[in-house]
Amino acid sequence: MKKLLFPLLLIGVVLLFTRTSCNDKDYDLCDAPQPLIERSFTLSINVKYKDHVPYVGNIRFMINKMYCYGNQSGLYSTQGITDLTGFWRPGSVYTYKFKDLKDFVEMVFTVQKEGTQLLETKEDTFYYSDVEGKPGGIEITYQMILPWTSEE
Repeated sequence: MKKLLFPLLLIGVVLLFTRTSCNDKDYDLCDAPQPLIERSFTLSINVKYKDHVPYVGNIRFMINKMYCYGNQSGLYSTQGITDLTGFWRPGSVYTYKFKDLKDFVEMVFTVQKEGTQLLETKEDTFYYSDVEGKPGGIEITYQMILPWTSEE
């Protein structure tokens, strides 16, 4: 009986420490949990060339949520064409839940210079602390000045 009890006890202790280390590992990556909040993002951009002429052309947009422990969620990607004033809005409101100080939403607008591999981006990141005081959501129009002129 003692021979059977010792291996079972040993397996139990190993499982206990393995389970604890997984929880500790997750805790190391995340801060203490926060009250769950949900925020909507309404984002747009106004693009001009460096000679201040409005950019009329293709633009791409990507937004996603990253949890504090590294999982990605809610990846959305779209593209469109700016209007004659250089303005563009993706056309959707993106809503995400935050429950940890290290949870964040990241977004990027991208313009590629026609006929080249040159890219210009406008990026932003929103953490729990950036959005917790904004119960009405986040509404921002970004400004992008391209590093080339309208004649280039």
